[in-house]
Amino acid sequence: MLNSHTPLRATGFPSPGDDFFERSLSLDEYLISRASSTFFMRAKGNSMFPTIQPGAILVIDRSLKATKNSLIVIFFDGELIVRRLIVYGSQILLRADNKNYPDKTIPSESDFEIWGIITSIIHKVR
Repeated sequence: MLNSHTPLRATGFPSPGDDFFERSLSLDEYLISRASSTFFMRAKGNSMFPTIQPGAILVIDRSLKATKNSLIVIFFDGELIVRRLIVYGSQILLRADNKNYPDKTIPSESDFEIWGIITSIIHKVR
């Protein structure tokens, strides 16, 4: 007779999928290296499509240094925008992944700030 304290034992062969099943998963551990400098932002628009879909959640680390081809969040002309950082010598370009958007050249006298580096992109499969 079974009661609530009786352990159940599996019978038969183990499932082949058991080798690929993780017992626990922490999205915080997987996505966030530095909690104190990590922020989330929801993407709007399609300038970075197909890399970033509208409505995707961006994981942004403000402690990282931008390098060539980084996906960055930049404060420019009074707004936060997402672009890819392209550097040619001393020239800085902001490139959209959507080819319908032109590159933006950042003049050397321009007031801009790289707000953070995108480390992960979370989106639903539709």
